[in-house]
Amino acid sequence: MMKSALLNDWCGWLILVVTYMIVPCFGSLRRRAHLIPVIWILLTAHHAVAIANTYLFSVPLASVDARNFYRWSEIVAAFNMTEHGIGSATFVNGLAMIFRLVGPSHFLAHQLSIIAFLFSCLVLIRIMDLQGEGRYAGIVLLVYGLWPAFLMLTSVPMREAYQTLFFMLACYMGLKFQLLHTGKITAVIGLCASAMLMGLLHKGLIVYAMFLIPLMILWPMPNPGCPGASRKTLKLWMAAMMLFLLVAVPVVYLSLRYEIKGLHVVTSLAKGEIVEFTMDYREVKPYEDMPRTYYNLDLDMGSPLRFAYSSAMILAYYLFSPFPNQVENRLDLLVGLEAAVRFVLLAIILARWWSLRGRARSVLTLWLVIYFSMAFIWAMGTITFGTALRHHQVQNWILIMISVPVLSQWIARFLPFCYAPRCQRA
Repeated sequence: MMKSALLNDWCGWLILVVTYMIVPCFGSLRRRAHLIPVIWILLTAHHAVAIANTYLFSVPLASVDARNFYRWSEIVAAFNMTEHGIGSATFVNGLAMIFRLVGPSHFLAHQLSIIAFLFSCLVLIRIMDLQGEGRYAGIVLLVYGLWPAFLMLTSVPMREAYQTLFFMLACYMGLKFQLLHTGKITAVIGLCASAMLMGLLHKGLIVYAMFLIPLMILWPMPNPGCPGASRKTLKLWMAAMMLFLLVAVPVVYLSLRYEIKGLHVVTSLAKGEIVEFTMDYREVKPYEDMPRTYYNLDLDMGSPLRFAYSSAMILAYYLFSPFPNQVENRLDLLVGLEAAVRFVLLAIILARWWSLRGRARSVLTLWLVIYFSMAFIWAMGTITFGTALRHHQVQNWILIMISVPVLSQWIARFLPFCYAPRCQRA
C-alpha cells in the first residue's frame, strides 16, 4: 500500500526536489546568498510536516479539515464537476483542476501549499527591502516560517498558505504604489488582482479586499523629495480608483443579481444589512453542538455605546484568548502561548510607533490599520479561539516583520556580544 501511494505521489516528490533547486535561481536570493540556506531550512521543516501528515500520522490543528479538502477535491476531479461559489469552492476547484492533469495525490496537495509558502517568503523579502530593512530578512524569515501553527497549517492542503501569499502580495503592491515614484498604475493593477485572488479564497476576505484596495491607494503618505508630487496625486488617485471600481462593481452586481455561494456577505454589505448578517452568522443554531472553545460573546445592538463595547470585547477575545482559565489541554496551551506572544509583539510595535516621526510613522500606522482591520473582520465572523488560530496565521507576518527588527536592535544595544546585523555593529 505504501509503495502504491509513493507511485501515485510522483508529482509531489518531483515538486519537493524542484523547490530546493529553484531557490538559488531567484534574483533576490542570488544577491544575498546567506538567505538561501535559511529558505532551505524552512522548506525542510515544511516538507517534514507534509511527509508526516501524508504517510505517518495526522499533524495537530489541521488533520480533519486538510483531509476533507483533499477528499472533496478528489471527488470533484473524479466526476469532472465544478463547485460553484467562492471560498472553499475556489480552493477545491483549483486542486481538482490539477488532479485532472496529473492524478489525485494527497502528497501533491501538500506540496502545492508549500510552493505558495515559498513564494510568500520571496514577497516578504521584497517588502522588507522596500522599507529599507532587508538586513533583517534572515531572522524574520526564520520566525515567520517556523512559527508553530503557521508551519503546520501551511504544509497541508489548507487555504492559509494561499491566503497569506495573496494578502502579502496585495500589501507589497500597495506599498510600491505609496513609496515608489514610478510604476504606480502597474502597482495598482497588481494590488487589485492580488486582493481579489485573496478574496476568492474566503467570503470574509472578499469584503476585506474591498477595504484594502482603497486603503492602500488613498493612504496619505508623506512624500518628501518628490517635486511635483502634489500635482500628480489627484490624477493618480482618480486613475487608481477607476481601476478599483472596475473590479468592485462587477463583484457587487454579481452578489445582488445571482445567488453565488460565499457572496452573501457582499450582498448584505451592499444592502446595508451587514450587522444583521454578522449577528446571524455568529449565532450557534439549536441543532448545532456548542463548540468547546466557544467565546460566548454576542454583538449588542441595544445602543451605539453597547455595540462599540461588544465589538471591542469580541476583538479582544479574538486576539488574546484563550485566557488561563480557558486552557484545558495541550492544544489550548499552544493557542494560549501564541496569544501571549502576540500581546508582547503588539506592545513592542506600539512602543516603536510612539518613537517614530514623519514618513516612518505613517508607514507603521498603515501597517497597524491593515493588521487591526483584518483582525476586526475575522473577529466578527469567529466564535471560537480554535478557528481564530487559523485566521491569525494569514496576518501574523505583519507582527513578525515589524517586531523582530526592533527586538534585534534592542539585543544589539543591550547585549553587544550577541549576533546583530553587520550595519548595527560599532
